[in-house]
Amino acid sequence: RNTDELAELQREMDIVLLTLWQTSETRHFKLSVKSEITNGVNIFPRSFFRAIPQLYRRMERQFQAAFPQITLPNVLQIGGWIGGDRDGNPFVSAQTLRDAFTHHANAIFHHYRRELDTLYQELPLSVRRVKVSDDVMVLSAKSPDTEIARQEEPYRRAIAYILSRLISKGHELGLHLGCRFGLGEAYATADEFVHDLRTLQDSLRTNRSEVLANGRIADIIRTASICGFHLMPLDLRQHAEKHANVVAELFQAADLEDYLTLPENEKQAVLLRELQHQRPLYSPFITYSEHTQHELAIFHEARKIKDEFGENAVTQSIISNCELPSDLLALALLLKETGLLTVKNRLPESRINIVPLFETIEALTNAVPIMETLFSLDWYRTFIHSRDNIQEIMLGYSDSNKDGGYISSTWGLYQAEIGLVALFKRHNIRIRLFHGRGGSVGRGGGPSYQAILGQPAGSVGGQIRITEQGEVITAKYADPGNAVRNLETLVAAT
Repeated sequence: RNTDELAELQREMDIVLLTLWQTSETRHFKLSVKSEITNGVNIFPRSFFRAIPQLYRRMERQFQAAFPQITLPNVLQIGGWIGGDRDGNPFVSAQTLRDAFTHHANAIFHHYRRELDTLYQELPLSVRRVKVSDDVMVLSAKSPDTEIARQEEPYRRAIAYILSRLISKGHELGLHLGCRFGLGEAYATADEFVHDLRTLQDSLRTNRSEVLANGRIADIIRTASICGFHLMPLDLRQHAEKHANVVAELFQAADLEDYLTLPENEKQAVLLRELQHQRPLYSPFITYSEHTQHELAIFHEARKIKDEFGENAVTQSIISNCELPSDLLALALLLKETGLLTVKNRLPESRINIVPLFETIEALTNAVPIMETLFSLDWYRTFIHSRDNIQEIMLGYSDSNKDGGYISSTWGLYQAEIGLVALFKRHNIRIRLFHGRGGSVGRGGGPSYQAILGQPAGSVGGQIRITEQGEVITAKYADPGNAVRNLETLVAAT
């Protein structure tokens, strides 16, 4: 028998090695955006769907050993930009953004269906053996699973009900998913889905089934509370000049000022004037340039995606090469024109964060005075308040390296962080720094643990965002074991 097992292992090794020898190490063509989206999403079924629940289980065990009453919140989340970042990529459009989220939803809904199918097999608990909460019995009574053998198995019946509602939501989002229990009333939000799962978990906990309550259903709840129906949020990103060109055309079509020729203080003044009322500048009866239509379409699509997939599907828009306060106000105007920002009684309420990206040495030097100008505006302070009093700032490592060299970049980033921390503290605004690091040292890469610990005092403040790019994603996260280790390192350092 051992000889047979060794022969089988040798056969599998030969297959893998021969495949690797005959595979090109580099591609001689550019990936399409669609292929990039597919590659980004595929890491979830390959790794993250196992790694994330495993990491949280480990953290829960360790925290609760020291603090028995603690409930561990979602301290780590994963996001992306593929399909939403159009800075320098003309192939990203409103349709690309839609395609990305359809692909996201396809991955997460298939995962939920597989996990719920397995959970259905794992919970054949009988009312003749255990007590079941009244809330679970209510879900069970609504179940489409009418098999006579299920009459005394309320958990299975409840899972069938949850699955029928979940698949129905997937169909609303344009997915093609089969369900042997038929379709129920679609979940309106992922929170409703999580609520029904918690109903089952609470019943298990209060009726001598703690081990089952902490098993697969706990992993599904954790994944659903993090990934929702959108899998991961995508950042929108565009160059400041592109935003300004759209604003200029809107002004021109409305017979207002020649925006691009105005000095900075007048740009701020006219933008604030338009931002203090809900009246739109855009008219459906005017034919705008292809660029303006393209940009506005993306923001309109982002609003629709938030409505359909969940509020957390798109949470922020990043301004590349941000150098002036008007760059942020110009983006705010585009958000207003597309329904992502509303104005009531001259005060704004936004559904999305505005994130400046300071990426040159000069921009890093001016980061503090730029944000100081904005924080002195009542309108902008109200805007920040509508976003949970958090202002995110993205710091560019790669471009600052290219602009001033490694030493100047590192020094400029460090000084900018120190100044921003002091400014935010003075204005009582919470700071979240987004570090646009690359894989190589020349692009700001390096060991993540030391990089986080090396940040200036106060710059983390309980939250931090870090990019992982290119081949580094595969190296760190394609294997579930490696993914758990690398994610745990980020949490530990933070």
